[in-house]
Amino acid sequence: MRYRAWVFANQLQKGSKIPTDIRLLDYLQSDDIFYLKESFSSCAVDPKGAEIIHSQRRTFYNHAHCCVEEYLPADKRLYVLGYLDTRHHLNTEVAIQKEVKTLITEWKASPSKMLLRFDHDRSGKVDMQECEKARTEARREVEIKHQMQAHMQMYTLAKPKNNQLYLISALSPHALHNQYKCWRFVHLDILALILLIYFRLV
Repeated sequence: MRYRAWVFANQLQKGSKIPTDIRLLDYLQSDDIFYLKESFSSCAVDPKGAEIIHSQRRTFYNHAHCCVEEYLPADKRLYVLGYLDTRHHLNTEVAIQKEVKTLITEWKASPSKMLLRFDHDRSGKVDMQECEKARTEARREVEIKHQMQAHMQMYTLAKPKNNQLYLISALSPHALHNQYKCWRFVHLDILALILLIYFRLV
């Protein structure tokens, strides 16, 4: 669940219902990666740099503090517009080489199995040429494993590198359209009012 929260001072003057001290004391936000899940697949979402439109908001009071929270509710639909990285993070040359080395070490830990699999000339030892074939086979197995992981595991949604819009919204695209349309009319009304005041002053 992605959230942000504000903590304000909430001190009341005696006999008054209106706070006299509403200073912002603290601000918190969660930038932790969260996951979108469907029936047979999932996607990691990195919220850093995103414009986030929350649908849930609550206010509560704790002694002399007023706490305000906005959050994306769990188990609800989200609309995300960003960069989808379909390459699994394991599919890097460094990761592949590291796992190839680990796999060969595991094979060497069972000399009898190593000989049975790679001692093709039956000399009783694995020579340099056969070691190279073993390394090639290990890399092939690792690459197949990573390809399967990239297909079965999750992709990643993140902020586009070209500074295009990165949006995470608890509102549907239709609701977003209506909201932005409403704000556009509000801004036009404010602009018209400013112009009217300006011309009257002039």
